[in-house]
Amino acid sequence: PSTGLTIDNSAANHQLTIRDSDSATVSFLNASSTQQEADASVAIDLQLSMAAGLSLGEPISIPLGTTAGTATASSDYNSSVAAITFAAGSSDGSTASASLTLIDDPDIEGDETLTLDLGHLPSTLTAGATAHHTVTIDDNDQVQIGLADSSLTVAEDSATANVAFVLTLPANG
Repeated sequence: PSTGLTIDNSAANHQLTIRDSDSATVSFLNASSTQQEADASVAIDLQLSMAAGLSLGEPISIPLGTTAGTATASSDYNSSVAAITFAAGSSDGSTASASLTLIDDPDIEGDETLTLDLGHLPSTLTAGATAHHTVTIDDNDQVQIGLADSSLTVAEDSATANVAFVLTLPANG
């Protein structure tokens, strides 16, 4: 059976290699979130999973990558997200957060999405079940359409009537 112990018998000196068999996984706390476009940012949370009684011996940083869906980097969100760091001593169930900056644009475009992914993980971690997080940016820019006149009188035998509408754009649009 393998014990994780390697002994080199061919040398006058023996070298002992201890392979760390402890493992941990990291996952997004949630697979998705929705945030209002007017909010300054959205919190992104990761969770650490490992056997009971284990903890990190040193801090570990997890870089995040962004992939645009219908949202556009630099006009809907800031594509650079700080790495999320778990402090030394973090144990099973520990969470750590970073923020994704949202940009409140004046465009009437409907809700938009982007995906966050776990970047290159340190060799001591593997990706857990939730390795992607979809952010929906809830657009706050809407057009209002109304009638220009509150009443309109038309002769019963008229074939057509002209109706005026008012289109109101958002204040920042």
